[in-house]
Amino acid sequence: MLKPKAFHHAAIRVTDVERARNFYVNVLGFNEIQRPAVDRPGAWLSLGNAQVHLIHGPVAQYDSEPAMATRPHIAIVIDDFAAASAELERHGIKHRVMLGSVAGSVMLLNDPDGNAIELRESH
Repeated sequence: MLKPKAFHHAAIRVTDVERARNFYVNVLGFNEIQRPAVDRPGAWLSLGNAQVHLIHGPVAQYDSEPAMATRPHIAIVIDDFAAASAELERHGIKHRVMLGSVAGSVMLLNDPDGNAIELRESH
C-alpha cells in the first residue's frame, strides 16, 4: 500500500478562468497562488494546505440541481451555515442546505461552470 503524506490538489475544468477565479477567491475565500508556465490557461488557488487548479477547457454537463453529492465534487469545511448561506444569497448563488444528511449538515452549490461544491460543518 502507498503511504500518502497529504492531499495536494484537485484540478477543475472551467470555461472562463477569470470568472471561476473570481468565484473561488471572492465568494469561497480561496487564495490565488503562483502558477508555473503551463501551456493551457488557468489559475492555481489554495485553501489551507490543499489547492484547486482551475484548468481552461470544456466541463462535464450535469443536471442543474445544485451539487448533487453523488457526482464529482470538492468539499470545504465551514463554521457558520447561516452566514455562508447569506453570503451565497448576496452573490445570487443558488444553493441547497441539507441538515442532518449522512455526511452531517451540508450546503450544496455549483461554481459558475456547474462543478459541484459541498460546504460542510465538520471534517
